[in-house]
Amino acid sequence: MTYPKKRAREEAKKAWIAALERGADPQRIVTAATAYANERANEDPKYTKHPANWLNKGCYDDEPETPPQRRLRVVGGHQPYQPPADHSVYENGF
Repeated sequence: MTYPKKRAREEAKKAWIAALERGADPQRIVTAATAYANERANEDPKYTKHPANWLNKGCYDDEPETPPQRRLRVVGGHQPYQPPADHSVYENGF
């Protein structure tokens, strides 16, 4: 499995079997595990769920999280250029 955290493998194996017995689609679980691994790739691993917990809670049916939108921000109080209202400044030469 492509799960991001490899812990308590025997518990994960039991949870995998139990999920299949509950009717979970194995391909769906693998696809969801890959998506979860991608979500957690740059995150602190201590907050990544152990595989048995992830399987037992049916997290493979959760919707994937959308990454936060990146916004540009102004640094150092810079303001966008605005042409002067008085165009005579152009006549003086720079």
